[in-house]
Amino acid sequence: MKHLYNHKIHIIYLSATLIFSRILFKAHYLYEWDSIQYALAIKDFDIMWHQPHPPGYILFVFILKLFAVIFKDINTVFLVVNILFSLGTVTIFYLLSSQLCKNIHLQFWSCLIFIVCPVFWFYGEIATIYIIEAFVSVTIAYFAFLSLENKNTKTLYFLSFLFGLLGGIRQTTLILFAPLWLYVLFLNRDIKRLLSNLFYFVTGLALWTVPTIISVNGLNNYIQISKGLTESGNEKLTTFFGSTLNYLVVNFTNFTIWLAQALSPIGLIVLVYLLVHCTKQGIMSGGTQSVPLRGS
Repeated sequence: MKHLYNHKIHIIYLSATLIFSRILFKAHYLYEWDSIQYALAIKDFDIMWHQPHPPGYILFVFILKLFAVIFKDINTVFLVVNILFSLGTVTIFYLLSSQLCKNIHLQFWSCLIFIVCPVFWFYGEIATIYIIEAFVSVTIAYFAFLSLENKNTKTLYFLSFLFGLLGGIRQTTLILFAPLWLYVLFLNRDIKRLLSNLFYFVTGLALWTVPTIISVNGLNNYIQISKGLTESGNEKLTTFFGSTLNYLVVNFTNFTIWLAQALSPIGLIVLVYLLVHCTKQGIMSGGTQSVPLRGS
């Protein structure tokens, strides 16, 4: 009972901290070019005219449209959506951390560090899609963990449906989290379950792909529109598309900077501490024992 009370107090404090910090430093205008495209899409969804740009982000635009009914200022719509999904992200992150670690104080401090992480904080107060992408990421990770932990068929089915559906918010989700989803399916090697999971995945996928394709009058048009955008940036992404060494160095440098920003100074200190602590544990135990993530 005491733990339940502490959990509630923690959630309330974390939520208040998040809301106050985001409103205090909120942006007063649309942040970037993509923000303007999303704003135009609220009025008239047309991928052909990059409202928004391909691949369309149809579920994200749908969410913005819902809140645009209540709030007339587009920037306010983004702010409200980002704050709500920031709260959702932190809540699910808290639930996930409670599954991984039974130390309630560690759960709280890990979430608080997450809230004040510069990257998460910054994108939570401007007009971009990335906060909802964070929500999608932790949600998929949470249900993937539950599927592995509980061995529950319904949870696994829900994960497959959710994985397909949330791709409609930001399509890179399908690429980045495909290994995790396939890994969970691999551990449940049953042909009937596999077919059922594929059915739920395709169902979730169809809920946003079909309307997107219809909006541009056919699959061929959608492919051509998307192809024109991806070809313009492929040379900057990978050596397979002709990227030069200079682009690789620049991208690696950016990755390092973003990683440092994401961890924040506190996060870097915690990371170094954990590395040193785990190294000492390994030396003391002769390298034969590992540090458990989950309490008994």
